[in-house]
Amino acid sequence: MASTQITTDKTDIKADLDKILQGIAEKLNFKNYELIPNVSTDYGDGFVSLFYTGKVLNKDTGEVVSVAIKKAPPYQTFDYKRLFSNEGLFYNTIFPCLDAFQRGAGVLTPFENVPVYYSSEVDGNTHIALENLKVVGYRMHDKKQYLDEDHLEYIFKLYGKFHGLSFVLKHKDPEKYLEIMENVVNVFESFSELLLEEMRKAVGGAFRTLDPEDDHDAYIKFKNIIDNMESAFKNACSYTGKFSCITHGDCWSNNMLFKYSESGKLQDVKLIDFQLLRDSSPVHDLSYFFYSGASKKDFDNLDYYLQLYHRSFSDMCSYFNEDPNEIFPFEALKKEWKENALLGVLMGVYLWQVKLLSKETLQKVIMEAAKDDETMKKAWAVLMDELFDSDEYKERVRAILIHATQYGVV
Repeated sequence: MASTQITTDKTDIKADLDKILQGIAEKLNFKNYELIPNVSTDYGDGFVSLFYTGKVLNKDTGEVVSVAIKKAPPYQTFDYKRLFSNEGLFYNTIFPCLDAFQRGAGVLTPFENVPVYYSSEVDGNTHIALENLKVVGYRMHDKKQYLDEDHLEYIFKLYGKFHGLSFVLKHKDPEKYLEIMENVVNVFESFSELLLEEMRKAVGGAFRTLDPEDDHDAYIKFKNIIDNMESAFKNACSYTGKFSCITHGDCWSNNMLFKYSESGKLQDVKLIDFQLLRDSSPVHDLSYFFYSGASKKDFDNLDYYLQLYHRSFSDMCSYFNEDPNEIFPFEALKKEWKENALLGVLMGVYLWQVKLLSKETLQKVIMEAAKDDETMKKAWAVLMDELFDSDEYKERVRAILIHATQYGVV
């Protein structure tokens, strides 16, 4: 499998960052400017990127543009150019098309919950450069904590708006939809192969929380999934239904940035990391963030959140004089959940492993991965044995398995 070569020497990194920042300065038509790269990297918040920051100072006006720069990781287990290609396509082609479509229809509350985009490149200096949202007050949610009701309501409504926009575009102009999605690479298939063994272990760890008698139905159904994990995971990742749209793809809480008022009230959310973007069921997005972030209390309230989502979806349709019940009826949404939420169930179980580990611990595992694959696997196995016995992990994954059974996902 081909892989991106990553420079680790700070002189080389500075040269890479200077080139990116210079391109941004030129794009913004700055004539007299200073480049301020930060060669210190940050990682451990996600799986497939290193993060740098930098600034471009316009000496003529005093304006400072703060930039977040995402580059491929140091380990060589995947062709990361395909991921960066997808994200670059989103910012260069897909989102501009969606945005023009909604502006043209006069949408009063448009979907604009993405960072300002500056540049991207796949060959050579592989990167994605966006506005540094942390400078303007956005931050990550504490990944160890559940998403509360306010966050869940906001996110369901946000995805209703995003999905609704692409559903309507696909309905009104299917040729344009196909055109903007033509070069998207479905990397979920490759990722499912890469994650298969780790997924088998994760679901096995969650399965240990079930009692064969007290949780009889869940026990039988998830034992069958474990026994047939390869086909179960492959089927969960795929979609062949008729209700597809542009999906975010990798929508756990670390790929969302939140902004709050001084009193702590949630004001805004920006979606980041569109590397797993694809045409798929909207339930793949919804179940992914729901099962990897919500608590049992909110699992039991799923229909309420689905209603919020569908009202938001319907509002977007109304701007285009389209009937939401013709494009994607609420009953179809509930049916889709039962048929396609298994991806979210499996990824939720897998991601709670990552979310309950400290960033420092994950950084150590990533550096082990940079040495060799076998060393990383051993380090990860030790961590997982400890995690599977923790009360925090047991509470979260057991609730997922029980809800998936009771709601008819499995």
